[in-house]
Amino acid sequence: MTASRIRPAKPADCQQVAVLLKSAGLPIDDIDPTLPGFFVADDGGEIVGAVGMEFFGRDGLLRSLAVAPSQRNHQLGGRLCTAAVDFARAGGVKRLFLLTTDADGYFAKLAFVPIDRTLAPAPILKHEQFTRLCPDSAILMEKQL
Repeated sequence: MTASRIRPAKPADCQQVAVLLKSAGLPIDDIDPTLPGFFVADDGGEIVGAVGMEFFGRDGLLRSLAVAPSQRNHQLGGRLCTAAVDFARAGGVKRLFLLTTDADGYFAKLAFVPIDRTLAPAPILKHEQFTRLCPDSAILMEKQL
């Protein structure tokens, strides 16, 4: 396995990111094709990982973390999350939120803690991830930055 380079996503990455997210069972309906706020893991031109960050003032929404099966268990997800968290901090985010149906244990290792869904800030509660794309059973997690 070669070391994948983490970089900001480009519009040309959209098709590969969409395929990766769909293969991981993640929604793509609400993703802007120019991929603002997304980071990718680029392995020689192949996108093998992705994560997105959306800003709501001092709050942020981490979303769409996916790593190709062949690249798992090599800290690639952690490297992607670090890039997204650094980007959030640089943008003035103080609280970071995410929704997950099956990766709460993974995100707990990255200092996210589960909280009641009703405690999310109003703009995030209105986001399509909450209202339409993620099931009501998805766990809301928060990380203070």
